[in-house]
Amino acid sequence: MFLKSSRHATILLVVCSVLLLSCSGSPSTTDPPDDEFDRALMLDNFGRAVIIPSYEALQRAVDALETGTTAFAADRTEATLSD
Repeated sequence: MFLKSSRHATILLVVCSVLLLSCSGSPSTTDPPDDEFDRALMLDNFGRAVIIPSYEALQRAVDALETGTTAFAADRTEATLSD
């Protein structure tokens, strides 16, 4: 049997009760702080510094994979396989 003693059953009951009670709180109704944070500028910077370079690196990797696949399909040797 899963619960071999009443002690295990009691511990399980307490843990489940604590978990259920801790998740039943009402959401806070406080307003977010009024800050001067420019989200548009942050997203623009993130796009230019992270997203676009990552996309360009992915495109180069895809192009290299396509070139290698085409070379291997044309000449199926170990040399073209290792490239």
